[in-house]
Amino acid sequence: MRKWVLFTVMMMAASVELFAQSFKDRVAEVKAGYEDMKNVHIVMSIEVFDDDKSNKPFYAERAIIKKHDDNFHYRFGSKDMLMNGKYTIVVDRETKEIVLNNRDVLSEKRFADPIKLNMDSILNQYEEPLLISLKGSIEHYRITPKKGQLKQIDIHIDINEKIMKQVEYHYDSKQYVNIQFLTFNKNVIYSDDTFSEKVYVLIDGGKAKPASAYGGFRVVTAAQ
Repeated sequence: MRKWVLFTVMMMAASVELFAQSFKDRVAEVKAGYEDMKNVHIVMSIEVFDDDKSNKPFYAERAIIKKHDDNFHYRFGSKDMLMNGKYTIVVDRETKEIVLNNRDVLSEKRFADPIKLNMDSILNQYEEPLLISLKGSIEHYRITPKKGQLKQIDIHIDINEKIMKQVEYHYDSKQYVNIQFLTFNKNVIYSDDTFSEKVYVLIDGGKAKPASAYGGFRVVTAAQ
């Protein structure tokens, strides 16, 4: 479940910027808009219910995404990931382990291009979207998958702010997933240490140890 939700978070993080007259035009704006983003701060809530009539989720989590150019800082559940110009760091607060690797941004880009979300191909897997309602500045679209376990997806877009506000997944099994964008700030200014490896590790003479806030954590490097 956690792996599926994390995949959904990453997919939605790449799909939040929407603006155009038609849904297909909006998809084109998603791809262009996300690539053009330099700074962004997103906070999302993810809730999973037995069905869409349930009041209490059996799974609830919050995801935080921070981006500045090629620097990223994610938090989802018990895991953090930080990527800056030098390092990729993955922190597991349950196992108290910090994995430290040198970062190769160019290799990441070559690897990411083939698997970058192709919104056109995804759209081809669904029937034509229906505009269900327009309440204030919120457009509510519904799309129906042509195959698979999803029964329908409801997408709520703020057409004034040009951002996704909510996405609802309805499954044939009656399971219901609700994702809400609580914060979406494209004008954020980050402090100098937001993307610093020193948040998690201190490196001296080629040796790494946990930062004071993570005392007791084990640091694993690529060589180990």
